[in-house]
Amino acid sequence: MRVFDNVFDKRFLDEFSHKLRYTTWKVSNTANRTTWPYGEKGTHRLLGGMLFNRKSIDIIEYNDDLELSYSAIEMFYAIQAHSKRRLYLEQIATNCQFMGMDGTNHTDVIDSKAKKEYSFILMLCDEIIDDNQGGEFINQTLEETVPFRYGRVIEFETHQLHRGMAFKIPNVARYSLKFVGKEIE
Repeated sequence: MRVFDNVFDKRFLDEFSHKLRYTTWKVSNTANRTTWPYGEKGTHRLLGGMLFNRKSIDIIEYNDDLELSYSAIEMFYAIQAHSKRRLYLEQIATNCQFMGMDGTNHTDVIDSKAKKEYSFILMLCDEIIDDNQGGEFINQTLEETVPFRYGRVIEFETHQLHRGMAFKIPNVARYSLKFVGKEIE
């Protein structure tokens, strides 16, 4: 697991967070899905959205807000360059959590046959918060906790169990963008 700070300009993140505040959120982000074919049951549901989802080499699903999706794709390339990895973009998803909406342990595996597949979590919020107000990222596999920091990017392998915690203060949204890419051989 690696942690990167200062990948993006604060002004860009502020503008992007503002767009997230006004995007459409659905209670359809289910972790550890246990039912088929719609995956409606699992360990927890959060407000979420899919900005980019590669179904196959030729079929890609985008969010209704294409401008938001395209911005997120450009962000992936900036993260990829910063991490010095050559990756094939598979997915970009969003989460929105409020106090009491802690995540549960889950993995982000998309292609179980991939040699190396990585998730990158970008931490955002819609208000300035003080330190130690929650929002941390917990990698259960490595038994490591990463404190919330606006604009922080966390890289880890998709098979690792992890969860995101909500803030401990009411009415403040914690946004997460999850970028998943597999290593280009």
